[in-house]
Amino acid sequence: MNETHREMLEAAQLVYYKFWGENLNDILRPVPNYGDWKYLTEEQIVDLKLRRLLYGETVLLVREEYEVCYNALKDSNSGGVVVTGQPGIGKSCYLYYLLFRRLSEKKTVAFQVQRVIFLFQDTGVQILANFSTEHFIPHGTWALCDSTAVTIIPCPTFLAASTAGNAWIVQTCTPSRNRWSMWFNEQKAYLVWMEAFSEKEISALGLIKCLNVEDLCKNYQSWGPSARTCTSLMDKHQVVGYKWLVESAVYKFTRNFNQFDIEDMSVSHRIFVVWPCKARLSVTAKFASDYILGLVSHAYAKLDLATRQSFHNTIGGPAWFGATAGYFFESSVLLWLRHSPAGESLSCDPAEESYDKLKIPACRENMEFFSKLEDLKHVGDLKLPFCLVPTSQTFAAVDAIVLTKDNVITVQMTIASRHDAKGTGLEKIYDGLPSKFLRARTWCHVFLTDTEDKGKLLRREKVADVKTKPIRVYSAFFDLDELDSILTIKRAEELKKVMVSRYWQYAIDTYW
Repeated sequence: MNETHREMLEAAQLVYYKFWGENLNDILRPVPNYGDWKYLTEEQIVDLKLRRLLYGETVLLVREEYEVCYNALKDSNSGGVVVTGQPGIGKSCYLYYLLFRRLSEKKTVAFQVQRVIFLFQDTGVQILANFSTEHFIPHGTWALCDSTAVTIIPCPTFLAASTAGNAWIVQTCTPSRNRWSMWFNEQKAYLVWMEAFSEKEISALGLIKCLNVEDLCKNYQSWGPSARTCTSLMDKHQVVGYKWLVESAVYKFTRNFNQFDIEDMSVSHRIFVVWPCKARLSVTAKFASDYILGLVSHAYAKLDLATRQSFHNTIGGPAWFGATAGYFFESSVLLWLRHSPAGESLSCDPAEESYDKLKIPACRENMEFFSKLEDLKHVGDLKLPFCLVPTSQTFAAVDAIVLTKDNVITVQMTIASRHDAKGTGLEKIYDGLPSKFLRARTWCHVFLTDTEDKGKLLRREKVADVKTKPIRVYSAFFDLDELDSILTIKRAEELKKVMVSRYWQYAIDTYW
C-alpha cells in the first residue's frame, strides 16, 4: 500500500468510527435560524480528513432533497440508480451524505474514490485497490460512486458485484448519457432527478459558508439555482466572464435549437434549470432566471419569421420544454393584442352551434397587467375593448381577460391539446368583477392554441358555470404569421419589462 492509499484509508477509518451506528442528527450541527436543517461543519470536515477522500467543499448542507431522494432509493428493487440533475446542486455531496447515512444505520457500503474502493462493514473498513473483481462484496451492499473525468462509469468490481446480485449501485453524474448509459440498461437501473436549490437553501448555504447572503441571493435571482455558480460569482471579477458564457449559450441555443438536447451541458445548465416531477423520474426544463429569459427573448426577437416558427415548433416538441414553449406562445399572443392594427381580431369557434359568433379584438394601448382582486372593481370605467393580463397565481386559471361591449372573454393560452379550466380561478374573477358589469355581458371562455387541430380538441373541454353565471366555451388558434410585422426587439423588451411570468419568479435584472 502506497502513502496516498494509507492516507485515504486513515480518512476512511475516521469516517467509519465517527458514523458507524451513531445517530446522524446528533453529529450534524443545526443551521442557525433555519428550523431543523442540519449541516456538517468545516471543522468536522477537516477533522475527518475528508479532503483525502476527495470531498471538494468546505461544508455539507443536508438539503431537504437529500431525504426525499434517500427515501426513493431505499424503497427501490431495481439493479441500481443514477442520481442526476442540474450541475452544481450538490449531487457529489449527496454521495457523501449517503455514506454517512448508511454507516449510521450500520449498513454495508462500498465507496469508490476514483480508482480506489473502500468497503465499510461491521468489522471495520478495508481498502480494495486497482478495481480487482476477486474481492468479495457482501450481499446487500450499496456501491456508491461519482462519475468523474477519471472514472466515468462504475468500476468493474461494482459492475461484477451488481451482476452477481450482491451490490446495488448508486451513481451520481450529470445528465450526459455517456456518463451512465454503458451500464444502465445492463444492470436494469433507473434514473432519479434531483431538484435544484431553492432560494432558501442558497441563503442557508451562504450563512454556513460565511458569505454575504444578500449578494448570494442576487446571484441566484440573476443566474439560476446552481449553488456552484452562485458561490463562484461572489468574486465579482468572474461575473463578466460568466455573462459572456451565458450570452454565448443563448446565441447557440436560438440559432441551433434543432440540435439542442438537454444533455448539452455547454448550453443547458447555463440557461435552463431542469425541474423534476414529484416522483423524480422525469423533468421539465425552464429558464434558469427571469434575467436569462430576457436574454433569450431578445435573441428570439432577432430571428426571422420562418426561424421563429421553427423555433416554436421545436421547443414545443420535447415534454421538458412545455413551459418554455408556452411562454413564447403567450408572449406572441400578448404582442399581437397590444400592437395589432385597430380593428384586427381573432375568430373563435364555438363548442356548440347555438352560441353566437365571437371575435377577440386587438386592444392595443388598452392593456394593463394586474395582480389584485380589487383591480377588477373599476372595469366599468375602462375604454373598451380592454385587455387585463393577470400576473398573480391567484388568477392562474386564465392568461388574459378581454372585455368588450357584449362579452367578458377569459382566455387560456396553451400549446397542449388538453387543458384544464380551473373553476376556483374563474370564481375569483366572478367575485372581482362588478355584478352589474357582469350581468350585462355574456361570459365566454376561449382556449387559444397554435393549431386548428388542437383547437378542435380543446373546445370539447368542460368548463363549469360559475355560480349563477353560465359560461360559453370557444377555441381559437393563433398563427405566428400574424406576428411578422409586429414583433420587434423594442416591443419584446417592453413586454418583458411589464410581464411577470407565471412560470418563473420575477427578479431584478441586476446585471442587465
